[in-house]
Amino acid sequence: MLFSIGGFINALFAESFDDVSIVPTFILTPLSYLGGIFYSIDLLPEFWRTVSLGNPNLYMVNALRQAVLGSSDLGTMGMTIQFFFIHDCSFHCYSFFPGFLVIK
Repeated sequence: MLFSIGGFINALFAESFDDVSIVPTFILTPLSYLGGIFYSIDLLPEFWRTVSLGNPNLYMVNALRQAVLGSSDLGTMGMTIQFFFIHDCSFHCYSFFPGFLVIK
């Protein structure tokens, strides 16, 4: 949800297609490399491991790794808490705008 909102805001302010490609090039690509796709985050130095824990891609990668392989760098409790937090936030946003998703 966060990335889709970011993409929408990026498209609002972009004046050309080249402006749209700045965000994936300079933000999403480094986030994907720090997300632990190609390595375990336990191998990183302490500073970069702490930086990676704030990366939302890390949790998506580890959720997929947990679902497919049955093991993850992070505990499943943290991912479960994050899932319920996102679920609760989206429920409360929907309750503030009750007619937002109603198809007429």
